[in-house]
Amino acid sequence: LRKSFAEERQKAEQLERQRRQKAAQLERQRQEEIYRKEEQRRREQEKKRQEQREKDRAEEISKQGEFHSLFVPKKVHGCKLAFTKDLLFHGTPRSYNTECTECGSRFNIEYTCEGCDYDICNECFKQKTMTASEKKADAKRKAAEEKERQKAAAEMRRLQEEEDEKHRKKWDPKTHFAEKIISPSDKNEDPDGNKLKGFTVWCSDGYGNDGWHRYEGPPTKEFDTTYATKKEANERARYLFQWKNPWGLGAEEFENHAYEIDKSTKEGMVTYVTTPDDSTTWSVGVVPDAAFAYLDNATRSRHYHDREDDYEATAGSFGVYHCF
Repeated sequence: LRKSFAEERQKAEQLERQRRQKAAQLERQRQEEIYRKEEQRRREQEKKRQEQREKDRAEEISKQGEFHSLFVPKKVHGCKLAFTKDLLFHGTPRSYNTECTECGSRFNIEYTCEGCDYDICNECFKQKTMTASEKKADAKRKAAEEKERQKAAAEMRRLQEEEDEKHRKKWDPKTHFAEKIISPSDKNEDPDGNKLKGFTVWCSDGYGNDGWHRYEGPPTKEFDTTYATKKEANERARYLFQWKNPWGLGAEEFENHAYEIDKSTKEGMVTYVTTPDDSTTWSVGVVPDAAFAYLDNATRSRHYHDREDDYEATAGSFGVYHCF
């Protein structure tokens, strides 16, 4: 009995599967038929629209036949032409929907033959109706215009090159500073190079007590160079402050984006300070050699800011290009 019951159940399940498969097949056929009829209906509607569009266009051309009254030389076109501006194309100005049959331009379309679907621009029409002498004169005129255009372009390039060179020189440190300011000698980079009788350039870079960043007291004032005169030391201070800033900014970018620069002078010696938003305070100053050791947090150890190789390795911690 159990075996008979199992066989009956298996047979019933098989019949159910067959019934479902047949129903699914019938549904697919029904959907395909619906799609076929819909596609056929769409094609018929599109065909009717196209036929109506062609009929309307033929009527439009017929109504505009009276505008085709311009006789032109056969070397231009064999039929009478109409002014393109007077014609419509499916209800909109033809000039919006056409291009010159001769050159492909979509501008200044002047004349049209609707029967031949021919359009010609003003320039091509003039070219086709010119005499040999007129063509020669026109070619000469165009050559002169091209020569003048090239001359003007060359002058613009020259002026641009002059401007670029002027701009380059403006921000080239060699324009403003002597070589010994840009590249200090070993003597200049020795804190005892002037036997404490010169003037020391120092710099510092660190966060102030702004209540936001970690503060461990005033940043270290690092030794940069010593020069025999205040003038040289002041020039070095300006070069170091603007051209060798800790953010890797070029001199122009530094000047244009620095938040605020505080420059002060005491007894003929300069100090520069700037604190961009959410960044460190960058300071450069000049003091007598003998006074440097008495500055807060002064160190005879030299900084890295004008050492390109060291800068590449350490500048990232100073927020390069993200401080202004």
